[in-house]
Amino acid sequence: MGKTSTNCAPGPDSQCNPCVKLQPLMKVLKEGRDLTESSDELVIVPLDWLIQYRNSSSVYISMLDDLMTDIARDRDYIRFGGSDHVFMCLSQGCGRIMMNIIKRYNLGKDTRAMWLGSEKENLFMSDQWPCPDRVLKAPDSLVQLLGLSGDGADQGCGDAGPLGQISKEMNIILKTAWSKIQGKDRHQGCILASRDKVCVSGIPKCGSSTMNILLRRMNGIKSWNDTKGHTHGSVNGLHWVNAKKNFTAYQEVMNDPSWIKLLVVREPASRVLSAYLDKILNLKEFGRIGYHGKEVPSFDYVLDHFVNVTEQGRMRLTDPHFRPMSEFASTRLVRYDFVARIESLADDLEVFLTSLGLWDKYGASGWGINGDLSFTKAKRHNAGVMGKGERITNETLRKIYTIYKEDYARFAYSMKETWGVDLDE
Repeated sequence: MGKTSTNCAPGPDSQCNPCVKLQPLMKVLKEGRDLTESSDELVIVPLDWLIQYRNSSSVYISMLDDLMTDIARDRDYIRFGGSDHVFMCLSQGCGRIMMNIIKRYNLGKDTRAMWLGSEKENLFMSDQWPCPDRVLKAPDSLVQLLGLSGDGADQGCGDAGPLGQISKEMNIILKTAWSKIQGKDRHQGCILASRDKVCVSGIPKCGSSTMNILLRRMNGIKSWNDTKGHTHGSVNGLHWVNAKKNFTAYQEVMNDPSWIKLLVVREPASRVLSAYLDKILNLKEFGRIGYHGKEVPSFDYVLDHFVNVTEQGRMRLTDPHFRPMSEFASTRLVRYDFVARIESLADDLEVFLTSLGLWDKYGASGWGINGDLSFTKAKRHNAGVMGKGERITNETLRKIYTIYKEDYARFAYSMKETWGVDLDE
């Protein structure tokens, strides 16, 4: 039922090596015993068997190279950029294999494949794998069921647990992996400008009002510049393709290279401050952060709340205006053709439209109150980093960095360059 990429070689002490110990799990995956249908769409790549060769450097590297070459040639890996592949290594000592793969094959922030490791090594692996959100945790109960609780040659040689119990444990992991691919655990969608085959993925507090006005114009809506309540929601007249409601249509657009994909991002500290000032301080929508007090909570109080949520691994479930940008728009899966920044949005979009031959049509004129400005001149005054002139303490910035660390890395923002605080790693 499930697809596996297996290179198990018997090696010394074959009855006890990790390759043999994984056979019950491989049997579960191949037969699909009580597994969700998602296992059909995942490619599991077991790596534990490599541990037995780690003391023979040349053999180890040769086998690793052969494995990675085979994977890189795999049709599904090429088609989906590895997003449906799960590298699985459950033994102690798998951290070295991970680091070898990352360094030897130059895996970067655009890595889409997932890493499945043991609970004991999960903290290390989450810090090292290029995309921390794509690290899956195998509970100790599964590792013990497979007899992989030892280190390398010291793996236990006892019988594996019941296949039904192994299936139950693995099913939970596969559902989590599949949800990351489908995007059902996060906002995922885009607005289409069908005539020009442009797809714009929106993130709250990242210039969505301005982008929606531009998209209204690109879609030929006569009142495109009417901003009175027409920039958000169903009344804006725009065609939104949402992965949760119509995954097939969304996938078709995202996998079609003829569609140009645009994403707009924002300096993370500025974005969360904007969300706080708008939704909490001004509108007093305390429910967005689960706050039930009567007085307006301070900015640091809100950040402390989200630091706690981050430590619990639940930021993807928070209100969209405070949720990390990396949780939106399939940023961990999709290779966007152009990423614009709020801080330079006017200039960035001029470059974007010009590159498509659309600047004269949509950006060169018609903007401003009297319709006598270009997009660049009409919107450049919005540039800048909110809060740059405010007294935001280093401690507050550290909290922000803790919550939005992935956003800073993924979208190449720097605390040092923007705020003068060296927190980037």
